[in-house]
Amino acid sequence: MDQKAYRSVCKEFRLPDGKLWPIPIYFDVSREEAKLIEKSGVVAIKDFNDRLKGYLHVTDIYDSEKEMEHKET
Repeated sequence: MDQKAYRSVCKEFRLPDGKLWPIPIYFDVSREEAKLIEKSGVVAIKDFNDRLKGYLHVTDIYDSEKEMEHKET
């Protein structure tokens, strides 16, 4: 979820194209992890047994806006 979609979901409960999407989905990582991810552009997705399940191609890194996420409408 890029920042534009994140903000749209937090404010309108919809993706920028108008599709209903009531909960923002993103990975909360440390600044150090974000720097590593930014260099590679890819994150490996593994299960609890450390088995590879797939890859996530990262297109945007940004700070979440917790106040906006928890704002009541």
